[in-house]
Amino acid sequence: MAVISPNSAPTENQPKQKQTLRNGLIVLAVALVLGVGLLVAGLTAMPDVGDFPRATGNQEVVELQAGTWTVFAEGSGAAPVEILGPDDQTVRISGSLVDSNYNYGGRRGYSVGKVTISETGSYLVTNGPGGTTAFAQNFASDLTKAILFIVVGSLVGLGLGVIGLVLTVLGLNQRKIAAASF
Repeated sequence: MAVISPNSAPTENQPKQKQTLRNGLIVLAVALVLGVGLLVAGLTAMPDVGDFPRATGNQEVVELQAGTWTVFAEGSGAAPVEILGPDDQTVRISGSLVDSNYNYGGRRGYSVGKVTISETGSYLVTNGPGGTTAFAQNFASDLTKAILFIVVGSLVGLGLGVIGLVLTVLGLNQRKIAAASF
């Protein structure tokens, strides 16, 4: 049996062994960085329900930008009764094709419909007894995007992690086999 010393010439398999091990470690590092990156992107894309414009109590003025908003009723109170625009015209709350709800950060709400705000300004919201009304723009698309980032990040990180682990184990085993054959 031959003894390998630090001054021994490398065998033909040693460069392959090192390359397989190196590739495995690189893939593991990429999996970690990519997985964590997509997870963080997903978490930061999650809508922050605490930042939604809100009307609490019987009546309150809420500043809304022009656009389409999902209207949420929060807590155990009744849904909004009326929304008046800057021109004192009633803003119609239309039904929503998709029911959305949240229970996050100590807040709990369910969608009651959508409103289209044609002009940025102050809107007077009249709530039912004990009600709080929250408004969210792009709630469903932001939530979907966040969930996709988290799921895809997890799957990509897991898949690349498995590949990197397999390459690393193969590289280590090749080194052990090569050392045992001498």
